[in-house]
Amino acid sequence: MKGRTLELEFLPAALEIEETPPLVMARVMLWAIMAFFILALAWSCIGKVDIVGVAPGKIVPSGRTKTIQPLERSVVAAIRVAEGQHVKAGEILVELDPTASLADRDRLVKERESVELDRARLATLIEAIENTSTATQGAAAKAIALNTLTRAPSRAAFAGLQGTIEATEVAREAAQLDQQFDEYQAAVTGIVDDISAKQAERQAIEARIAQLEATLPLITEEAEANRKLMGTGMVPRVKWLELERQRIEQQQERDVQRNQRRMLEATLRSLEQKLAVTAAQYRNRWMAELDDAETKRSAYGEELAKAERKVALQTLTAPLDGTVQQLAVHTVGGVVTEAQPLMLLVPDDSPIEVEAMVPNQDIGFVREGQEAVIKVETFNFTKYGFVRGNVVKVSHDAVADEKRGLNYIAHLSLDATTMNIDGNEVKLAPGMAVSAEVKMGTRKVIEFLLSPLLRYRQESGRER
Repeated sequence: MKGRTLELEFLPAALEIEETPPLVMARVMLWAIMAFFILALAWSCIGKVDIVGVAPGKIVPSGRTKTIQPLERSVVAAIRVAEGQHVKAGEILVELDPTASLADRDRLVKERESVELDRARLATLIEAIENTSTATQGAAAKAIALNTLTRAPSRAAFAGLQGTIEATEVAREAAQLDQQFDEYQAAVTGIVDDISAKQAERQAIEARIAQLEATLPLITEEAEANRKLMGTGMVPRVKWLELERQRIEQQQERDVQRNQRRMLEATLRSLEQKLAVTAAQYRNRWMAELDDAETKRSAYGEELAKAERKVALQTLTAPLDGTVQQLAVHTVGGVVTEAQPLMLLVPDDSPIEVEAMVPNQDIGFVREGQEAVIKVETFNFTKYGFVRGNVVKVSHDAVADEKRGLNYIAHLSLDATTMNIDGNEVKLAPGMAVSAEVKMGTRKVIEFLLSPLLRYRQESGRER
């Protein structure tokens, strides 16, 4: 074989090539390459690869995060916390200027105190009138006690207000009570005086009627006896006529007195009715004012409760133990608006999840329940690995982003909340940037390889 090789080396180049046998290894390599391409083609037609959508995002607390917001527009008076600070439940976070809220509360307190004084005054006046009405029942049959009608009202209703309301306000209301009761006295005293005078006049008439009814039978009997004696001639006619005249005069006077008594009784009934109407008018007026005061008292009570709540809400406190994040207010004296998020409070041991921005071109293939691979940017995934998760929720509307354009927000759960970093279990924390690779399906390798050609084939020849 070696000799044959030497012989070939002395032949001309063309004959050397012609006479040299082909190398076996070259044939093997050729067939191997051909077999590889055939197998690769077969695998590309049969084998499948995952289709993933990459969605950048970050780790966020899940659900229980508390947003700290002011109730209304206000001015920042003090900031008691810093970004990342841990706070206890009830600890002061931000103090807002309470000047406007305190002014509203103080105004309502004054108005409620005024209504309380009005209630006490009106209740006292009504009680005095009701006592008067009770004392004067049956006035047609007996004398009306004037001192009962003009009795000064009690001050007991103001006793319970002495400690809570300024003494000057109580004294002012007591003076108004006296003034109104004096007005009531002036209205009823004249009527009571008329009733008393008519009652005295009626008593005199009744006494005269009683006297006439007592003497009239005697005169009648005496006149009748003289009439009989006049028939026998024992008594002159002139004496009988005198007695008869006296009898007739007394009888007529009795009838006149009876008529006057009936007129006086009618007058008394009219005066008593007038007295009752006058008292009722005052009572009804004060009752209406008392009802209005009760309504205002209830309304002021509700408004004052809201004002007290507003004052309390000027001091923003932590609703639970947690960590301050995304602190948005940094300037004392700055203005905050109604419901403006000032900070987030992440509860201790709060569960976490991934909030990712799904590009518009991938949203049509992202569904709840799909598997995902979460790569934390802080830790190199080629060295430390990744965390698996699942799509939990996808927003129904896109969110505009200046850099990425329109994106949809997807929330993904995490199968683990820690990663093994150089032998230490490191806890994943809210705010860490991540890249979520959502498995949206599978496709054949040949489709992946031919997709650019198919796209160019569809689009070629159409451009102007």
